[in-house]
This record gives sequence, structure tokens and C-alpha cells, in this order.
Amino acid sequence: APVLVSLPLVKRHGSARFTCALKIHFGSVAMSDRLVAHKNERQQGYFDERLVHFADAAKPQLNIVDARALLARSGPGLSAGSEIVRGVNRIILCGDMVATDAYCAQLLARHDPTFAVEMIDRQLRHASELGLGTADLEAVKIVERRV
Repeated sequence: APVLVSLPLVKRHGSARFTCALKIHFGSVAMSDRLVAHKNERQQGYFDERLVHFADAAKPQLNIVDARALLARSGPGLSAGSEIVRGVNRIILCGDMVATDAYCAQLLARHDPTFAVEMIDRQLRHASELGLGTADLEAVKIVERRV
């Protein structure tokens, strides 16, 4: 396709700790590669690097994040301890998936006391090093629309 648009949500997610623009592409690679990453998920550096490499498989020109509500505390599904935080009421548009995750991680941290942006620093740093985008929010323009 000439243009790829990604539609991630913001949520907590097991070993990845966070799902948004980078993690959504975990499903863009072969199942065997995903299984190896999960098998080694206790090696956090390995898992974070694989997650970023998988994001490199699909580079969207636009990320549209539905952040009207967030899945906090636990995930990826509704399970014991998870919480849907309603009333966030934001739609985020960004052409940079690393900046999207940096912004949305800050948003989640404001609404989930069990999450800190530092939990995904390795992912953001590695993605920036690979040239997938920037985690420096001062360097990009993010358009936010309250709904």
C-alpha cells in the first residue's frame, strides 16, 4: 500500500509493559519469531530489542491513537487487576511511531500509578537508534484532539 495507517490503543501489556505504536506491530512478523521473543521475555533487553525490530517490519506514515480510554495496571486483556481508565478523551495523530509511544507513555503514566515512562526507555532508545523516529517530544509536532 502506498500509505500505511496504524490504529493502536494505549494499554499495559505483560512483558512489553506497554502497547501502542511500536508494540502493535508485534503481529507483523512470523509466529515463530514472536514465540522466540516471548520465550526470552525474562531477558528484558532481548525482548525490548525484538519488539522494536518487529516494529521496523511495518513503518506507518500515520498513527492514530484512540486514547478516549486507557487500559491500566495490567493487560493486554481485562484480567484481575486491570482497569479501564475512562474520560481521558484524547485522539493522538502522529507520523512518528517512536514519538507516538513517548507521548502516549506519558499519558498512561498520568493515569496509571503503576506505570512509569522509564519502563519503556530501552524500547524508545533502541527505536531511535535504529532510525524509526524520535522519543524527543520537543523535536516533533504532535496534534492532539480532545473529543
